[in-house]
Amino acid sequence: MFLAYAVVNFVIFFIFSINAPRKPPGPMTPQEVRGFSGHWMLFYAASGAMYLAALYRSQENASVT
Repeated sequence: MFLAYAVVNFVIFFIFSINAPRKPPGPMTPQEVRGFSGHWMLFYAASGAMYLAALYRSQENASVT
């Protein structure tokens, strides 16, 4: 689900940013933050999945011995 959200969110961000005028340097606009939030969520979900896999594996190894 996070991968689908990241892809759809990036496509929407890309479509709306094509015709957007250049902005001066400064803080990110809400549209830019939303455009990158899908990527942040994807990386957080991947790290959480790795953490859970390691946790389950350690519990599995503890029950075997």
